[in-house]
Amino acid sequence: MSMWRAERERLIAQRLDSRGRVSIAELVRDTGVSRETLRADLEALAATGRIRRVRGGAVVATGSENPEAAFEKRMHHRMAEKLAIGRAAAALLPDGASVMVDAGSTTAAFARALASRPDLRIITNSLQIARELAATHDVILLGGVPDGPAQGLYGEMTLSQLRRFRADVAVISPVGVDPQVGLSNFKLKEAELASAMFDAAERRMALAHAEKLGHRSRVVIAPLLALDWLVTEASRPTDWPVLSGWTCAEPEVRSGTSATSG
Repeated sequence: MSMWRAERERLIAQRLDSRGRVSIAELVRDTGVSRETLRADLEALAATGRIRRVRGGAVVATGSENPEAAFEKRMHHRMAEKLAIGRAAAALLPDGASVMVDAGSTTAAFARALASRPDLRIITNSLQIARELAATHDVILLGGVPDGPAQGLYGEMTLSQLRRFRADVAVISPVGVDPQVGLSNFKLKEAELASAMFDAAERRMALAHAEKLGHRSRVVIAPLLALDWLVTEASRPTDWPVLSGWTCAEPEVRSGTSATSG
């Protein structure tokens, strides 16, 4: 049975989100429609700038709003800064707090810093964070559809389960932090989850290393002034609004090498 166009577009988006590319051959197999129809679908999506056509299929569009690199690579990128941000963020959390945490490489580094805070209750969609803290903390892992590159769970099931909880603090790591646009993510499902966590929490925290400051991505999560804390290793730019919760983390410098290298 062949798919309707809206269903085909959803399938194409899911494949691009998970793998970064999609082929016409596999779409013919999985949708039941002709190559000519699928070529027309891809051309229409390419015209919107959402994808880029290549021989035999399509890939995620390149440009100023590239999707984040693979999770494994991101885990090693600016690791000293992420660990410093994680330590500073962990120190801000109230004793015995219930904390919602989204999936990401910076929040995974933050989870490492929570080893000394077993008093905290963690609610997360991150497989990495759940594994990190399951033996030492009260952890709730939200259900949903796995996203390999993000090491997280997403979708209507995730959002539905999340809405059953309230938290003292929501901690997210957006793709972009900009004084005008606010906090933003590349993927709609990630932005929706981060926004839902903010709605469910009494206080809101964003973790962002310096490269994310001034960057704008595709989907807005919340305005900058919605934050109670912004934790980063960078000082506040002079043309940014004053945030009482701006927290500047200090990366460790070892063996005479720069903490900002790599």
